[in-house]
Amino acid sequence: LQAATAALLHRLGAGEDIPLGAPIAGRTDGGLDDLVGFFVNTLVLRTDLSGTPTFTELLARVRESSLAAFEHQDLPFDRLVEAVNPPRVTGRNPLFQVMLGYHHRPEGDAATLLGLPAEWYDMDTGTAKFDLDFTFVDASDADGGITLLLEYATDLAAPETAALLAERLVLLLDRAARTPGVPLRDLDILTPEEHAKATGTWDGTDTGDGTGTGGWNDTAHPVETRSVPEILADTARRAPA
Repeated sequence: LQAATAALLHRLGAGEDIPLGAPIAGRTDGGLDDLVGFFVNTLVLRTDLSGTPTFTELLARVRESSLAAFEHQDLPFDRLVEAVNPPRVTGRNPLFQVMLGYHHRPEGDAATLLGLPAEWYDMDTGTAKFDLDFTFVDASDADGGITLLLEYATDLAAPETAALLAERLVLLLDRAARTPGVPLRDLDILTPEEHAKATGTWDGTDTGDGTGTGGWNDTAHPVETRSVPEILADTARRAPA
């Protein structure tokens, strides 16, 4: 999921070095097992997309770099920011602007809490902490599949833009799973409607530019059939100089 998210941002023009923030539970020490408290830390996971990697090659890169990052998950995020000292911009998170979360909720998970029935309850704070926040909820153990929750800053993206972003991620995952040996640059992330518009097979009623049906490449228009001598003679009459 990290590889797919980074690959999507790369294909949409975010560059070859994609940093993603990731929340870490912060309970690697066994002595914390019975301790009540909030120990969550934030890791910065960098994804290298240089060259022309296939999705299989990208997975290997992500595995290597992420496991190396997990070795330092006890380093507080604030200490990392202080050491790197990146340029600060008001309203932007330092080091990364896209968060990536993963929750594994197997069958029966959180069904009881201290002997009482319990269930997950998602809260909407009404505020986006990052430009984009991809949260994947994995209930595949219960045949529930994986659900993507995409949070976005409304001053940067419209609802339809965010929905299209999520749709492109699903398309990329599907095509990468089918052809993992194909270079990322060749994975098609156009929606079926966009593909039809680009190839001139779209049968919609409006392209958004007033040209009607046919799609983005519908440039056909009536042309008078004339011979080359006739065209030359007409041009000579209109512009003899």
